[in-house]
Amino acid sequence: MTDAVGTKHPLYIEPADEWALMRDTTGGEKEVKGAGIQYLPQPSGFKAQDDGGKALYEAYQKRA
Repeated sequence: MTDAVGTKHPLYIEPADEWALMRDTTGGEKEVKGAGIQYLPQPSGFKAQDDGGKALYEAYQKRA
């Protein structure tokens, strides 16, 4: 038998996204930029490029 708990209390679930945001932002620029499109969405115009906008997004992310 395992001691794992599969359910989470609603009072835990509600602020969980905020806690993740706080962890990422206190982790600094590297953590925030490492989260990719979660905090810095890729502009739709980038996708028209041959590489799907990867190079443009990387440059965009560096300037952010």
